[in-house]
Amino acid sequence: MDSNTPLWPDSLSLPLAKPHQSVAPQNLKTVMDSGRVRNRRILDTPLKILEVQWNFTADHFAVFKTFFEEQLENGSLAFGIEIFGVEEEMAFADSTYTFSRSDNLFTVVAVLEYASTELPAVTLVIVIEEVAA
Repeated sequence: MDSNTPLWPDSLSLPLAKPHQSVAPQNLKTVMDSGRVRNRRILDTPLKILEVQWNFTADHFAVFKTFFEEQLENGSLAFGIEIFGVEEEMAFADSTYTFSRSDNLFTVVAVLEYASTELPAVTLVIVIEEVAA
């Protein structure tokens, strides 16, 4: 992880993550002069994604929103966060999240993508059996 990569704020809780990860086609992100992000689909390189959820109070949601908008430049930058006990470099897929509010609880749902496009190594086992003639 690069030393310039923003880190998840210590004052915020870690996300609740679904136990499975999936692989999806990768999009090419272009940040326009206006600050908006344009996504174009690239089918060559898949990326690993993870669905996550946070439950924040109003104060913590304000910290999250500031982190997302200012340090991550509206979700366009990757950041360091602990996922399943391992420090990972993640980014918000499509630079978006959704939230709902009930009383003083904000539920934030997002899809995070692993910043590294490397997929885990796969071991191929070939068994050759001799057939008696």
